[in-house]
Amino acid sequence: MFKSHHVDGTISGQLDRLESSLVRGRLGESARLLRLRIDGRWYFCTASSFADSTAAGAVLRHTRLPVQVTVAAYVARGRNHLYWLYNHDSGAALEPWTLRRAGILIVTAWLAPVFGVALYVFWQWVNHLSKTLFVVLLPVTLLLSMATVFSALLGVFGLMDAFRLFWPRRLRAYRAYLALRRTHSHDR
Repeated sequence: MFKSHHVDGTISGQLDRLESSLVRGRLGESARLLRLRIDGRWYFCTASSFADSTAAGAVLRHTRLPVQVTVAAYVARGRNHLYWLYNHDSGAALEPWTLRRAGILIVTAWLAPVFGVALYVFWQWVNHLSKTLFVVLLPVTLLLSMATVFSALLGVFGLMDAFRLFWPRRLRAYRAYLALRRTHSHDR
């Protein structure tokens, strides 16, 4: 019987095989699913899993195998995934999403109530105008309502993503990444 191993944490090993799906998908190169075999275990990621998807795609495409790597791994839906990857030979690093991203998502979430209040006040004001001015200001009202709905949706999904960045294992992985980068920058 197959037993699943718990791999949350930082792992160092040899990356000896890297495969990618043949289908790019609608989102392009950054959404291509990659499989990396490190010490006989398979790990999955996409270039968009990392902070800079363009740099991640380039680093993964041009990696000369076999190579010694350190990764932070986690299990999701029964598959091993990667938070970040550090290539010891070239010094290239695929950085994790930073806390700056969480800050941007939280600011976006705060824009939804601001736009909502602005829409409410603007609608009350426009309602008391003549029909001609109402028709003239209708595009502004529609634009403000679309901005409210868009920021509300982005805020809801963004807050869920931001909360995921603060999970203890992700914070531990992020701190481990910063510590690894500090030690390798001091070694040079």
